[in-house]
Formats: sequence, C-alpha cells, structure tokens
Amino acid sequence: IRADLEAEGIKFHTETDTESAVQYLASVYCGDPKEAIVKLTKRIRGAFALVIMFHDKPNEIWVARKGSPLVVGHAGEEGFCASDPTALLEFTRDVWFMDDDEIAMISKGGCTFYDFDGNPHEKESMHLDWEAAMTSRGNYPHFMLKEIHEQPEVVTHTLLGRVASNRVDLSHELDWTPEQISGWKKIHFVACGTSHYATMVAARIMEEVGNFEIRTEVASEYRYRNIPIGPDTLAVFVSQSGETADTLHAARLAKAKGAKCIVVTNVRGSTIHREVGEALITPAGPEIGVAATKTFMAQITVLTLLGLYLSKLKNELCPETEQRIVSALMDIPAKLASILEKEKEIEAVARNFA
Repeated sequence: IRADLEAEGIKFHTETDTESAVQYLASVYCGDPKEAIVKLTKRIRGAFALVIMFHDKPNEIWVARKGSPLVVGHAGEEGFCASDPTALLEFTRDVWFMDDDEIAMISKGGCTFYDFDGNPHEKESMHLDWEAAMTSRGNYPHFMLKEIHEQPEVVTHTLLGRVASNRVDLSHELDWTPEQISGWKKIHFVACGTSHYATMVAARIMEEVGNFEIRTEVASEYRYRNIPIGPDTLAVFVSQSGETADTLHAARLAKAKGAKCIVVTNVRGSTIHREVGEALITPAGPEIGVAATKTFMAQITVLTLLGLYLSKLKNELCPETEQRIVSALMDIPAKLASILEKEKEIEAVARNFA
C-alpha cells in the first residue's frame, strides 16, 4: 500500500503501518466512510483493530476488527470503544464484542454493524456482570495487592452453584452424558503463561481421580506440533481474557480436527467463548494487575471441579474421594484469609529476602 501511495506522490511522515492505513483511507474517501473502510479491509493483511473518525463526520466513530480484540458500547447519546471491556464499565455495562471481519459505526443513536463487504447485520449486546467499582483500587496501593486480597471471595464464588453437600455438579453448565464422554480417550489442556501453570496443577489432580490420558500444552507450541487430535480428544482451552491469540488459534485448530472443545475463561462473551461455545466461567471479576493472582486460583478451582465431574460421569470417582477433594476446596477460602491476616509478618520476611 505504501509503495503504491508514494508512487502517486503522497508524502509519508512516519514509518508506521498505521499511517499507511490512514493515507489509503484519505486517498479513497469520497464522503462515504463505510465504502472507504470496506476498500481498506480488502487491501490490508494481518491482525488489526481500527478506530477511525472522518473530519466531515464528527458525530460518528467507525471501528473495524480482524484478529485483535475490540469491544464497543453505548449509553444515552454516548458511544465507546476499547480493546478490553473493563475500560467501558465506568460508562456502560451493555457492550458488543466485535467479531473478526466486522465493521461498526458508533453514533449518538447507537451502533450499526456491517461485514467486510459492507452488508449490515443485527448483533445482540451483552450485559457485563461486573461493576464499575471492581476496577477501582479502593484503599489498596495497587491493583495486584487488591486482587491478592480478593482471592478468598473469588474461590468462594467459583464454587458457588457448582458444589453442594461435598458433591460436584456441573450439569447446568455442561450438557454431557456418560455415553458422550466414553468416546473421549485423551484430554488436552492448552493455555499460555499462568493459565498453563493452572492446567499443570489440575492435570495432577485429574490423574489422581480418573483414568485419563492427559497432556498439558503451551498454546503457541500446540498449534505447530503434530499432535494427534480428533473426536476422541477433549481439548480444554484456558484463557483469562478470552483473547489470547495463540490459545484462540489452537482452539480453532482442535475444533477443525473434530475435537470436543471447552473453554475456561474469565470474560463471558470473549472471542474464545463465542467461537468455542461451551465454557466454564471463572467469576473472578476484572483483573487489572499484570501478574495473575485471583484468576489463577479460580482456574485451578474450576479445573479441579471439571476433573471430578468427568470422573463422576465415567463412574470412576468413589464418593469418599469426591467428598475429600470438594471438602478441601471449600476450606481454601478460609485458609487463604488466614494467610492474608499475616500480611505484615509476610512483608517483613520478604524484605529480608528482596
């Protein structure tokens, strides 16, 4: 694009790809933003999330997505867009998660959606469960400390509705039958970063309670290795944000090869949730800190419940083992709280080793 535009005499001021997109839009714009953006999407390659305003359309914001997260919202006569829904909580809890190859126009009247050919389509909004206060530090000096202290409550919420009387039940979230899962011979846990570590913990527990052939894989490697994947595979993809690119691509690969796919994510309606469909949501609320804390604990908790539930459906889980592990999970919030009560002592020890 840049070479073509420079050949036409257009002068560039930076070396960025962004300017190439802007200069191309300016060269093809004839008063119709949608038409210009459609032309742009036909020319550019790779992942992008574009937010565009045209000088003669001051009351419109145009956005386009391919491969990069993008969410839009609307409240009253105001429109918003961001890469993460937490940025919109202060303004609205009703949002639209943009799909790949999708364009949106945000105006005072609302949001209108189009595909990359310019055809309009209807799109349902999603109401976020999170409160705006969840994105505030409160009295904590930084978000990471706040989120560490939220761990007892998060584990409690993760167990809520999934265990009762020391028994696990995920039937209201996973419509699985013993006959269906009898065909799954292998379980693949696929994730990146801290989520990968959570799957490693869960795999150890699942090996204890059930007769599973388990692999834990880093998503960026899973995509490129020649791993046998098929209808006999249950592939569990774990992503806090639901937008982790490598995990998303790995899920698409497994799905294309016929594996049964499920996602564990903290963001309902995220890209991986929409594409995979079946999900276990970790109700941890927004995690602002870069280092995973409360979401890590929530992932381990829900993955442990998944292992117990699978073993139960396969009739391989003895009641005593189920009761022992569920009881231990239910004790975790109180144990976490007791550790956090020793915060000052822990801080003093940490300073000696820092």
